[in-house]
Amino acid sequence: MTDKAVCKFTCTGITTHSWPGKTVTMATVYDPHLPEDQRFHTSTPSGEMEMLIANPALEGFFEPGKSYYVVIEKVAEEK
Repeated sequence: MTDKAVCKFTCTGITTHSWPGKTVTMATVYDPHLPEDQRFHTSTPSGEMEMLIANPALEGFFEPGKSYYVVIEKVAEEK
């Protein structure tokens, strides 16, 4: 069994709110013509993700149409 999952998501939209922060929406995308996507086809779960971001350091980081890797790892047992 693996200890992490690496997923490829594409930013599908950004909503700016009246309060400080933005909602970033992402989804898995598969293009059968891209070797990168062919490798991820069997290993990336399909799905969507939505995040509320209010960190000024991330301003401009997410861009609609751009792809990102998301690494998911189990959290060690907390004591």
